[in-house]
Amino acid sequence: MEYQKRSKRLDSEVSDSSVSQKISKKSKKIKKEKEHKIKNKVIENVVSFEDESDFEVVPQQNEINKKEAKLQAKTEKSRNYFKETKRNFTISVVVPSSIIDNAQSLELKTYLVGQIAKACGQFSVNEIIVFSNDRSSQMKNLPSDGNVTTTEFFVKNLEYIETPQYLRKALFPRHSALRYTGLTNPLEAPHHLKITEWCKYREGVVINRPVSYGKGSWVNIGLPKDCQVDIKIEEGTRVTVKLNENGFDNTKYYSGVVVSQTEPTDEFGYFWGYNVRVAQKFEDIVEQCPFEDGSYDLKIGVSENGETPEFIDYTKYSDFKHALVFFGGLEGIEGIIEQDERTKLSTVAIKKMFDLLVNPLPERGTRTIRTEENILVTLSSLYPKFRQFGAHLQN
Repeated sequence: MEYQKRSKRLDSEVSDSSVSQKISKKSKKIKKEKEHKIKNKVIENVVSFEDESDFEVVPQQNEINKKEAKLQAKTEKSRNYFKETKRNFTISVVVPSSIIDNAQSLELKTYLVGQIAKACGQFSVNEIIVFSNDRSSQMKNLPSDGNVTTTEFFVKNLEYIETPQYLRKALFPRHSALRYTGLTNPLEAPHHLKITEWCKYREGVVINRPVSYGKGSWVNIGLPKDCQVDIKIEEGTRVTVKLNENGFDNTKYYSGVVVSQTEPTDEFGYFWGYNVRVAQKFEDIVEQCPFEDGSYDLKIGVSENGETPEFIDYTKYSDFKHALVFFGGLEGIEGIIEQDERTKLSTVAIKKMFDLLVNPLPERGTRTIRTEENILVTLSSLYPKFRQFGAHLQN
């Protein structure tokens, strides 16, 4: 009996040890498979905007397969949409600040600004002009951290939305006007690059990092490694950088040169964000034109008394370079002009300043149309005409 018990105990011990050996072998096998997967892991959908090649999707691999990734990058080219849609004219949009007062809560006001920014981004608008016609000296619904006007709220949120995410913390200190910017939809413009996306150009901010005399400045460009640029610039300045590297090279740091904000658009057709300015009175809209030519050669007002865009003869405005589209809000252009006590011009004189008055929805089914809706509808009607009659690129 004792011998039988002892033998059973030995059998159980042997079986337990064999099971544990099987488990350990299986776990080792799983571990090896995981290591193999990690070793050969591919980061997919890495977007690359090359300077001399088309828009491409490049698989970014580890050190072992870098050569193979470069070969794949050359073969996996797709359509360069931005290069194909380059244009030689600009679009400026004028929006009155009073439209923000129509929204009831701070959340809705912020979301409204986001809708306007997104609508302008869809049509690559170069400039948003905020016509300051605030209904009160101080904006309501804001916590007390200083007097903030509706115009200031509008401008601050427009600039915040246009700024790439990796620069916002450095360029925008905490402010009650930006409390609900997280509710807005991201602009997703070409200059809003992710850490896995490569582009010859990147937006950056100058950082406080020691640099040798005559070696320029260090710039945070939203990548794990900083970039050294060619000139000395004040800390906290936003800059557009053209990188010397052609991809995610294995270097200690990136290097580049500071270029004009318009160069990515002029050279490759990328929509590189919009500029924001404020017009205190009606005359400032036209007189403070920031472009080199110094004037808008196609000025359009959106009015219920205007013509349908499809039936207008645009041939007299052929080869225009700078288009200006004025949205009047709920009051319309006529109402805003009558309420503006700062302008010295008469209503008739101001109307004559416009080359065209358009009504994109003469048969709309609702009593009113909101400005953010009107921007989308109007630019959808006008943009094909802009492409047809705007200044063309020289071959």
